[in-house]
Amino acid sequence: MTRPSVYISVVALEEGYQVQHQRDIINLGATAEVFDPGGGGPPTRPPHSPQMKFQCYVAGKTGNVKAEALPDSGCTGQVVSSKFVQQHRLETAVSKEPVHLRLANGKVVGVMDRMARVKSWIGDHVTEDWMWITELVGYDLIYGQPWLELHDPMTRWSERTFLFDSAHCTANCLLHGLPVRLMCDKNGYSKTETCKPAPGENICFISADAAIAMGKRDEQSVTWIFPEHWKDVEKTDDESMFAHLFAADCSSVTLEDFKKFHEKLSQPHLTLEELKAAVPKEFHEVIDAWNPKEAYSLPDHKPGIDHKIPTTPGADPPHKRAYGLGKI
Repeated sequence: MTRPSVYISVVALEEGYQVQHQRDIINLGATAEVFDPGGGGPPTRPPHSPQMKFQCYVAGKTGNVKAEALPDSGCTGQVVSSKFVQQHRLETAVSKEPVHLRLANGKVVGVMDRMARVKSWIGDHVTEDWMWITELVGYDLIYGQPWLELHDPMTRWSERTFLFDSAHCTANCLLHGLPVRLMCDKNGYSKTETCKPAPGENICFISADAAIAMGKRDEQSVTWIFPEHWKDVEKTDDESMFAHLFAADCSSVTLEDFKKFHEKLSQPHLTLEELKAAVPKEFHEVIDAWNPKEAYSLPDHKPGIDHKIPTTPGADPPHKRAYGLGKI
């Protein structure tokens, strides 16, 4: 019998096998070691290239933490390391439909019945997924085929890059609606960049639902400009022009709220007689408090009473999300 020149041993995940010589490893859905016992065989081995793993950030119990992630089209689900879940106290749940963990050689090595909610950032690409919890070696997260199909990144294998620019990501994942490029090197390190629009191509058409979704994800204000404002925008290059054009935080409002607000602004102000008819007589002495005209102008300066707020040049002002108010 001819002696085989190359042996492949597939090591089960639960055995906790640690890769010692990366250049001698070929992964077959699990850890597989390739070694040559000598004697015959081809002079060279088949081509080998390191996996395209990358780093991302995950929301832990006490803050965001860095995680090692692997995109794997050979994995039929999303998987997270049990050690990572325990260390960072991620939210977990028990599945009513457990699944078997099967390796590439067909061997079933366990049953997965627990899941963890994982919110992760790949640059400005944000996603939240329920992942199966199991023991992993070398990685904290594995993004499988369902995740790749959903986000549909454009992949350049020779350049080791992913570009997140799908319609799904634009409406649901990208913080600023701009594509995010993920670049992985052969040493296991990665970096991301948010693609900037080319000059003259910085205007995109999106649905109202997508705009609302983007506003909810981003804590920064979103400025809404309606068709009736085009003539005002064309008259000036002053960026402060946009400050009074319906700047609103979308964290707690809906498209219907914006429509109602806009319609209300378009209506003429109530006259004094109309205000008195709507306000109880007990408050007629301070009827001006219900006059909406006062809300669109500042009071006159009063020396000795005016309060000065010192600011730091070049610093960004603090920003907080809007919160709901109870009805009075």
